[in-house]
Amino acid sequence: MKLKLSLLVGTLLCLVSHPVFGSEIDDNAAAFAKLANGIIAQAVSGSVDAAAVQKDVVKMEAIAADFAGKYKAKFPVGAKLMDFMIGQREHLPTMNLADIDAGFESEAINKAHGAEFGLDLTVEANEHFGNAVDMFVHPATALICANMWQKEHKDELLQRIKSELQEVIEHCHHVADSLKK
Repeated sequence: MKLKLSLLVGTLLCLVSHPVFGSEIDDNAAAFAKLANGIIAQAVSGSVDAAAVQKDVVKMEAIAADFAGKYKAKFPVGAKLMDFMIGQREHLPTMNLADIDAGFESEAINKAHGAEFGLDLTVEANEHFGNAVDMFVHPATALICANMWQKEHKDELLQRIKSELQEVIEHCHHVADSLKK
């Protein structure tokens, strides 16, 4: 009888706590997308306020770090990679476009850190980690472009901001979905 009651209580706790966790993930994903869409709207309008973009990117990076923490708990094989990305979040927006593009693609991370992380991002079973990585990289890249746009108003920078953030919204949803499974 005690065993049945314990199992029932445990099951109820799981059912009650899981939707809250899922709701938090959904809320954070919605907040991330809202911030990204706000920056996209600036790029579409042809007028980007780099200081405002920086504030929004800081918030996006905080959400990315929260998701990375949850991701490493759910997928411990990628814990070192998630810790690395959390540690890079303040440095990424200070990079130039060539360096961020070259240094944070899956193959580049593998080449530079794969042995240290014990994780090959090019293996199909590990490709999902790229979504969590991109939640850091794409907003930082958009901020780099916004800062460049402040100095020279080139349409390709506005397009890059828009494409980086449209893509990262999809990555965010993939990460949220993976966390809720």
